[in-house]
Amino acid sequence: MIPPMTNENDLSLLRRIEANTVRASADGRACETVGPFFAAAHLTNDMIWLSYAVPLSSTAAAPTSHRRSTMREWFKRHDRRLRFEILEPLWPELADQLLACGSNCRAACP
Repeated sequence: MIPPMTNENDLSLLRRIEANTVRASADGRACETVGPFFAAAHLTNDMIWLSYAVPLSSTAAAPTSHRRSTMREWFKRHDRRLRFEILEPLWPELADQLLACGSNCRAACP
């Protein structure tokens, strides 16, 4: 079992990874801030792993069914499926909040 990442160095590294994911998303993707998430839809490839929504550290708003619907509509306009990518140590309650709004968990990685 992998120990949880709780020390500040680990969390700082995860914040940098998350920020770099957002920065790198502009390459070949339609990108937009949608509520408390950054949405990225690949322009030419519909493989699910290439399009995603990540929470923005600068926003504290919890997801709601309405926000989830707004995200789903944004991805639909880009002919992509909504998929959230969450670094759980940074967002420990977010997965449960998304599930409560009707999202499904396809995979969880340590």
